[in-house]
Amino acid sequence: DAQFSGLAWCGDHLILLPQYPAFPSRGSGGYLFSIKKQDLLSAIKDPSETVLIPHKIPVESPDFLALYPGYEGYEAITFGTGTDSLIAWVTLEVEPSEGNAYGILLRGRMTNNITTFTIDTLPNARIASQSNVPNMAEETLLLINDSTVLTFHEANAISGNSESGVAHCLTASDFEPCGTYPLPVIPYRITDATE
Repeated sequence: DAQFSGLAWCGDHLILLPQYPAFPSRGSGGYLFSIKKQDLLSAIKDPSETVLIPHKIPVESPDFLALYPGYEGYEAITFGTGTDSLIAWVTLEVEPSEGNAYGILLRGRMTNNITTFTIDTLPNARIASQSNVPNMAEETLLLINDSTVLTFHEANAISGNSESGVAHCLTASDFEPCGTYPLPVIPYRITDATE
């Protein structure tokens, strides 16, 4: 019954990001899920003979519900390379009152053997909503050369808004703002990107 918010490749593993990894709880911990690339290819080649069973990856995280009143779950994930582990960037959605949503960009680490995922609380960046549409924040991440993270708001040209949004650019290491990039008007929700 858990809702998945994002997908990203982590080496040869497709990582599935639940909105609430500890579902049905909104608290800390829980699981991400992984499917090996070879298993996916086998299922595509012969769907009648393959059953895909995702592998559970324990999540070590703080209690975001306590840290961020109005916490609405994980929204996006992307992976890069590190020395002792794979580096991850995630966004959370927070809406302390209706129409006042914002995104939180955080960094995490995936063990090289894809067995544990840990979220750090620092550094972090708060990204204000571009639309003030309830329950919509930074839903998509794109990592560029392991040095820059772009965040995309999910509401672009929603409800007749003819103005386009922007992608926020932040340094991947310490989340220093490095500008914005204008986006074309896209009359759909932007919910994920492919690297």
